[in-house]
Amino acid sequence: DEATLERDLPTVIARVRAAGLAPVFVLDELDKLDDPRTRIRLIINRLKHIVTDHGFFCFLTDRNYFDQTEQLIEGGVYPVEHTFFSERLLVLYGSSEFLTFLTDIIAIVPPTAENEEFARLLLSFNIIHHAKRNFADLTREISRLAGEDGKLRVTAEQVLLQPSYRLVAVMQLAVDEILRRPALTGRFESDPGFAQLAVDALYMVSREWEKGSKEVDLSTEKVRRCLNERLAGAAVRVDPKRPRPPPPKVSNADLDVLVEQVHALCGLLSNLESLRAAVRDWSNLPGCANPETVIPESLSGGLLEKAPGSEPVWKFLYDSSGAPRKSSAEMAADDKADERRRLRAFADQASKLVAAAGLSIEDLVAAKVLPKSITWTHVLQAAVDDASAPAATEPAASAPLREFESVFTNRLSGVRDTLLLVRMFRERAGLPLTDAPKVLVRLGRYLNFEAAASPGSAAAPLVPPGLEMPVAPALASPEDMEALTDWLLDSGEADEPVPITPALQTSAWDKWRDRLETHFSATAASWTVTANDLLLAAADRPPSSWLRAPLDQMNIGDWSLLALRCIQESAPTPPWAALAALRALGFGQSLLQRMMGRLLASPALHTWPPADIESSSRLVSTSVDRSAGLLHIAAGPGAVLDSHPGRLPVLGVQLADCEIYRNALDALYDVSAYRALTYEPF
Repeated sequence: DEATLERDLPTVIARVRAAGLAPVFVLDELDKLDDPRTRIRLIINRLKHIVTDHGFFCFLTDRNYFDQTEQLIEGGVYPVEHTFFSERLLVLYGSSEFLTFLTDIIAIVPPTAENEEFARLLLSFNIIHHAKRNFADLTREISRLAGEDGKLRVTAEQVLLQPSYRLVAVMQLAVDEILRRPALTGRFESDPGFAQLAVDALYMVSREWEKGSKEVDLSTEKVRRCLNERLAGAAVRVDPKRPRPPPPKVSNADLDVLVEQVHALCGLLSNLESLRAAVRDWSNLPGCANPETVIPESLSGGLLEKAPGSEPVWKFLYDSSGAPRKSSAEMAADDKADERRRLRAFADQASKLVAAAGLSIEDLVAAKVLPKSITWTHVLQAAVDDASAPAATEPAASAPLREFESVFTNRLSGVRDTLLLVRMFRERAGLPLTDAPKVLVRLGRYLNFEAAASPGSAAAPLVPPGLEMPVAPALASPEDMEALTDWLLDSGEADEPVPITPALQTSAWDKWRDRLETHFSATAASWTVTANDLLLAAADRPPSSWLRAPLDQMNIGDWSLLALRCIQESAPTPPWAALAALRALGFGQSLLQRMMGRLLASPALHTWPPADIESSSRLVSTSVDRSAGLLHIAAGPGAVLDSHPGRLPVLGVQLADCEIYRNALDALYDVSAYRALTYEPF
C-alpha cells in the first residue's frame, strides 16, 4: 500500500546505494493511464523526495504526453512540468538503427542462395516503410511476416520478383535521403519533436500511395492539416471533470521547412537519376554497400509526376502493388467512360426507384414534381446512343443524361416525399398499384406539387407539417436511391384501407367551412392539411377532389364547378360551399342573399345544420355588393377558366358540363346571377 511504499522504499534504496549500486527505476505504460498529465503530476508530487534524491527515475509515456509537456513549457512561464524532468527525450530511431536490427534478426540459413542478402535488404526497407519508423509498428510487421516457427512467410524469390518490394524500397530510400539533408538534421539533435514532425510530413506521400490514391495534394494547408492531426494523435484520455487541453499545432516556420522538403522528396521520386546520384555517396548503411542498386535500372522516369496545371499536386505513376498506372490521357479517357457509365446507371436507378411506387418519370413530369424540361424518351434514347459511342469520347448523348441527373438530384427530397405520399394514400384508399398515376395526379392537384417541389421555392413543403409519414430510408443523396427502391419493393402494403363514409366526408366539409370563412376574413390564419384531406384527394372524393389546399391556386374553373356541384348535388355535399364559391368568383352580397334563400327553400335536396347557417350568414353579410356577372362557356380548356377570379364576377364552365349541371345553371339564372353570356371556342 502507499504507506508501506513511502516507509520501506527509501530504506531499500539506501541499502542498494550502500552496496555501491545505482538504483534505476523505470515507470512504463504511463500512456495507458486515464488523463496521464494529471496522474503523472500526482505520482511525482507524492514521491518527489524519493524521485529527486535517491535514484534515477525514467517515466515512459507516449508522444501525446511528450507534445503536451513541450507545449506547456514553451507556452507558459515555468509551469510545474518544467521542474519534473531533468531531460525530456523523444525516442525516434533512424533507418540505420532499424536496418542493423533487422539484419541481426533476419538470418540467412545456409546454403545461401544467390541474392538472398539483397532480398533481405529489400524486405528490411519494406518493413521500415510500412512501420513509418515506429518501433511498435515495426514489431507488428515482423510478426505478420513470420510464422509460428520463426520462418518468414515470404521467400527471397518472391521479394526479388514482385515489383512492389522494389518500389517500396525506393520510396524508403528517398525518405531517408531527405532526412539526411542538413536542412533537417541540424534540428534533430536539439529538437526531437521536430524530427518526428519531419517523419510524419515525409510519409504523407506514402500514406496516400498505400491508400490507393491516384495523386497526393501537398499544398501548405493540406500538409498543415495532416501534421496537426498527427500531433493531436488518438483521442487523449482525460479526466471528465477537467477541461481537455488544446492539441499542439505545427508552427508556420516549421511548416514552411517541411512543405519544401516534402516537395523535394517528390522531386527525387519523379527523377530517379537524381535519387541514384544522391544515395551513391552514402556510407555505413548496414547490409548495403551500394544503396543505388536498390533502384532498378528498368525503372525509367520516376514514381511520381506533377499533375498538369496544379503546382502542389503530384500524380502516382505506379500503384502500391507495383503495377504502372495509365497515362494522364488514358486516365482522362477512363474517367470520361466511368462518368458516362455512372450517368447511365443513375438514370436507370432513378427509373427503378419511381417504378417501385407504381409510377414513371413521365408521371412525375406531368404532375410537375419534375420540370417539363425533362423528356424521358429523350433521356432513354440518349442512354442507348451513349452506350454505343466510343469509350474515350464525350458524345452529345451525354448532355441529356447529365441534365437529367442535375435536375433529379436537385429535387430528391420532393421525389421521395411524392413517392411516399402516393404509396401511403393509395393504400389507404384501397387502390391497386396500377392506380398510382391517378393518385399522383389527384394529390398533385390538391397540394400543388409544382410549387412545393421547386428548389428554393418559398411555398409550403410538399409533405404538410404534422403529417405522420412512413418510416422509410432517407433520400439525401443519389446513393440512397437503391435503398429506398428496395424498401418500396419489399415492405408490402404498409397501410390498411380506410373506409370513406359520409361521416368522414361531412367532417372534412366542416373543416373546410372554417377554412373558407377564414380565407375570406381580413385576418387570415394558417391551417394544416390533414391525413383525411389527402385520403379523400387520393380516392377522388369531395371535398378534396373539388378544392385545392393552397386556395390561391383555385382558378375560375375550379370555383365555378364547386358552386355548380354544391347547388345541384345532395348531402353530404353542403350548400354553404356554393355560397363560398360564388363569393370567391366575385359575386356580390345581393346575389348571395338570393341564392341562400333559394337553397334554404329546398330542404329535400339540402340540409342546413345550425353551424352551416351561421357560417353562411357571415359569408353573405361580410361580402361586397356588386352587379350581376357573366356566364362564360368554353368549348374546352381555356384561358378564362384557368385564370384567377378578378373584380368582375364570372362563372365559367366547359360546354360539355353545361348539360350535366343544367339544374344548377338554371337556378343561378333564376336568381339573376349573370347579365350576359360569353363563348370561347376551343
